[in-house]
Amino acid sequence: MPIRSEQMQDKSTILIVDDSPTIAEVFQHYLEYASYKAHIAECGEKALQLVAKQPLPDLILMDVMMPGIDGFETCRRLKDNETTKDIPVLFFSGSTMKIEDKLRGFEVGGLDYIDKDGEMEEILARIGTHLTIRRQQQQLREHERQLEDTLQRLETMQQQLIVQEKLASLGELVAGIAHEIKNPLNFVCSSAQIIQEFTEDLKAELEKEEPDQEELEYLLHEIPDAAKDIKENGDRAVRIIQGMLAHSRGEKGSRTLTNINLLVQEYVKLSYHGMRAQDQSFNAAIESEYDSVLDTQEINIVPQDISRVVLNIASNAFQAMRAKYESLNTTNGYTPTFFASTQDAEKFVKILLRDNGPGISAEIQEKIFEPFFTTKPTGEGTGLGLSLSYDIICKEHAGEMSVRSKEGQYTEFTILLPKDRLTNQREGIDE
Repeated sequence: MPIRSEQMQDKSTILIVDDSPTIAEVFQHYLEYASYKAHIAECGEKALQLVAKQPLPDLILMDVMMPGIDGFETCRRLKDNETTKDIPVLFFSGSTMKIEDKLRGFEVGGLDYIDKDGEMEEILARIGTHLTIRRQQQQLREHERQLEDTLQRLETMQQQLIVQEKLASLGELVAGIAHEIKNPLNFVCSSAQIIQEFTEDLKAELEKEEPDQEELEYLLHEIPDAAKDIKENGDRAVRIIQGMLAHSRGEKGSRTLTNINLLVQEYVKLSYHGMRAQDQSFNAAIESEYDSVLDTQEINIVPQDISRVVLNIASNAFQAMRAKYESLNTTNGYTPTFFASTQDAEKFVKILLRDNGPGISAEIQEKIFEPFFTTKPTGEGTGLGLSLSYDIICKEHAGEMSVRSKEGQYTEFTILLPKDRLTNQREGIDE
């Protein structure tokens, strides 16, 4: 009689499948003495019926030669069933079993062979080993499931944070638009008023018997100019509103031929006015140097995404410069200054955005594009703005994005956008 051990007392359930009642009962007795739960099925068909019920056995001891379907076929059917495929099957063997039969058992999914005439301590040890492996596999699968659930939750949280980041940039954009859109709308309204007055003057002049030719020429010259102002400023207002709508949508944008000079100029201004909407006392100088070649040469980009990058970098810059200004004695002559430039090259367009704020330490520069990394106080930033910007430039547009900074002096972001997104050379770019 084998000695029971703590390792054996796990109450696992074992199904014995054997057409010999004597052998089955002997094994049942030993297994129950070793603190296992043991059930008997006298043939393959009965075994399949039993495992179809819950709970499933933790392990099956299977005789090979049985009436009806043999042990190999029974094992094959178990392994073909999604519910029972993971139950370990150990075949009974004898000293006369041929090697080709043993190989067949492994082919149909059996894990091991147990000699019916072997020492019971060895048999129980083999059973215990396979049950331990099964438990570990089940634990691994449970851990995998938990990890998948955790990953799904993290992905959901990430999407929520991305939406939060986009809404934050949308808020800055709207604040800027509230100020910036006044100008083109004022031009539209005033020009429309001028056209109305000039049209009335023209009508009155034409009704005269002898119209004043100089007055007619003047009116006919001024009316198209006023209409041109309406068209230009109306288009500007439309671009601003379209930019806001593009930021508010979650869908992926499409590539469009875009004037990069206008885009950078407009979103730097919108960012500045967004800051001014929060703090009317804040003032900054905006300097620029836009390559004139790019006024007539459009590049194929996703404009709402590139505008989000410019808006994010500029907004961070104005916030940093405001913090530096507030931390210094205002009599020291510090003037917050933001500089934006573009440069055309053979295969790339270079955008440079620079501020004279507090700068960034070397340690932070190494982490600045990492997701969720932020130096802002809790609740004031998601840490996704620059990470999303980096993905937009480097992954979506096959470009490059880098940062240089010196603490206390400046921070400078450089963006390289390929004119042909399949090209990754920097020919013609000045460092």
